[in-house]
Amino acid sequence: MWIGFALATHETSFQWIWVIPILIATLLIQIGTNISNDYFDWKKGADTAERIGPTRVTQSGLLSPNQVKLGFIIAFALAIVVGIPLALRGGWIIVFIGLSSVLLGIFYTAGPFAIAYRGLSEIFVILYFGIVAVTGTEYLLTLSWDTLSIWCGIPTGLLSTSLLIMNNIRDIPTDQKSGKWTLPARFGLRFGLMEFAFSLILAIGIAVGIVWIHFQLLYLFTLFPLYIYTYLIIRRAYLARSREEYLDLLSITAKYQWLFGILFGSAILLGTQ
Repeated sequence: MWIGFALATHETSFQWIWVIPILIATLLIQIGTNISNDYFDWKKGADTAERIGPTRVTQSGLLSPNQVKLGFIIAFALAIVVGIPLALRGGWIIVFIGLSSVLLGIFYTAGPFAIAYRGLSEIFVILYFGIVAVTGTEYLLTLSWDTLSIWCGIPTGLLSTSLLIMNNIRDIPTDQKSGKWTLPARFGLRFGLMEFAFSLILAIGIAVGIVWIHFQLLYLFTLFPLYIYTYLIIRRAYLARSREEYLDLLSITAKYQWLFGILFGSAILLGTQ
């Protein structure tokens, strides 16, 4: 969302009033997706006592399955309610984006053809957590489409994908046992590490290209910490030897994603077209 906001500020039609409902709707969809994944991963046997990682409320017994199910239903229902004024502003394309986001949030792990269980997660994460998130935010703030927002959405999606990949690398043993065939579970650790490194390198490469072509070269220095961080995090991933180390890398990757978004968005916000 921050990247879309930064792009929108360059447009004379930018309207601040829509920032809050966009943020709330986005957070509710993310929350609903996370709770839904918690429920359906437990139901399919992907979350067991062997799992390493942040606490899952269903698997740990903190909440009953019915309570968790009710939780994601409420989160998605609230997202739809908050999304009504956004749909009235943006039209049918926003209706499609909102409803498809909710459905994909559920069927990411639900059903016999769950996205996460068929190794298709990366495609949808890049599309919805990257391109759709950035272009949709800019459109709702300005009511105009910009091809630049598509390009800016790609590195944003790749960073979300890198977080997903590291999570999948950590869970290779338990995912293989439960039949959750993520790409690392299907093709092995080496493939997962290559996928992780590729997503980070491509993300920073596209970000540099965007700032170079569309904004003042001075703002390339805004991204400087990312050059070093990218190398260090990839090196650490290849040196890791245990699931606990991959769990640490998951946290580091999440922090990297935040840093990337802040610095890339700042370069866009400060830049002049």
